[in-house]
Amino acid sequence: VVVFHPRGLRSGNDDTATAAARAQDHASLCLKLLDEGGILACIAPPNLSDDAASAAMQDAAAKSRKRLQILARLGPGPDHPMLAGVPAPSTLMVARVLATS
Repeated sequence: VVVFHPRGLRSGNDDTATAAARAQDHASLCLKLLDEGGILACIAPPNLSDDAASAAMQDAAAKSRKRLQILARLGPGPDHPMLAGVPAPSTLMVARVLATS
């Protein structure tokens, strides 16, 4: 099991392409530690949508010659309700390595 929570950026001004490339690099590093059956839990970067973060993980897996299955996309629990006017927190994505080539 690898749990990765990327450090927040000071500027937060990355464009989507830069943020996606950084997320892919981070996922690649994490996936090097996992073999078939391994679990990766990763917080999505705040400046990427869930779909873009998931795509970055899948691209990293393809470059690492691994297949991923996204098991869950988790947000805040029921004991942490969202407040009006406050941005949604980052999503925790949990994935399993299905195969390694």
